[in-house]
Amino acid sequence: FRHYDKMAAYISGLQNLVANTTYRARALLYYPLTTARTLVTSRPPFCTATNEIDRTLQGLVNSLLNLNVPFEIGYEQVIDAAEVKDGRIIIAGTEYGVVILPCARYIKARTFEQLRAFARGGGRIIAVNGKPEFIVADELRPADELSGMIAYECRDYDIISDKTRFDTEKVSPMGAFAGALRQALRGLPDYVYSIEPTDGIMSALRQGNDAWYVIVINDEKRPLAVRGHIALNLPFRAINADTGEEQSLTVSGGSFEFTIDALNCVVIEIGPDAHAAAAADAARETEDIVLENTVFAPTGLNIAMPDLYQ
Repeated sequence: FRHYDKMAAYISGLQNLVANTTYRARALLYYPLTTARTLVTSRPPFCTATNEIDRTLQGLVNSLLNLNVPFEIGYEQVIDAAEVKDGRIIIAGTEYGVVILPCARYIKARTFEQLRAFARGGGRIIAVNGKPEFIVADELRPADELSGMIAYECRDYDIISDKTRFDTEKVSPMGAFAGALRQALRGLPDYVYSIEPTDGIMSALRQGNDAWYVIVINDEKRPLAVRGHIALNLPFRAINADTGEEQSLTVSGGSFEFTIDALNCVVIEIGPDAHAAAAADAARETEDIVLENTVFAPTGLNIAMPDLYQ
């Protein structure tokens, strides 16, 4: 309890950031519901097929986190209703340039048409442990090859155990499964930022107005070095979410490096006002505030805290 005030400030600052920004993903991880439904009626025992689907999905989630690729899980109904344009699938304002298909042997006709238009426009489709083979419509028919699709198989899943629970277990260290996915993602154009894959380092991307925010966390009980690159031609700075103060960075062009403390979080702000905000914060540290003949001298900077109006 003696650290409760610090924990409250830490959490409220991050909650304020999340509440006022929108999560932005790059990759869409397809949920193979049609394949699962088809296999449960056509090829018993179902447990063998679902075990492979579950482990492939879990391995992909684990690998995407480790590779610092912002992603969301896309259900077929959402993909069916999405806008497809210029090699992008657009859902609720977010544009996805990568679709990952785990064990998706059977696929609905509408979903397949959306993916075909996406691939023809230059979007990248990665099929893991099974690519579309059959279209499920009024009649089952063979699926055509999707343009430019990268398909591979890897069953070394990089997961802790068959009984890993998402709510209790840590992300597993990177191995063959993450390496195969990393190879399949090679050659994609830069997207806002990249972080060199390091066990224990994960990140998320959020956007608010004309600024982007990369939330970087260290899941290890020791300090770790973070190396990355900002793809946008915009100023950027880093904020230590524990103290609210600017994080020391080594910067060369768009590349950066810093050390993140054990079990801590750093927020990288990217935007036209990042440098101006840093200068204003530095000035505010030494500015005295006078209120009814009482002088308040700020003892520390905490820009992660939300503004309070009374």
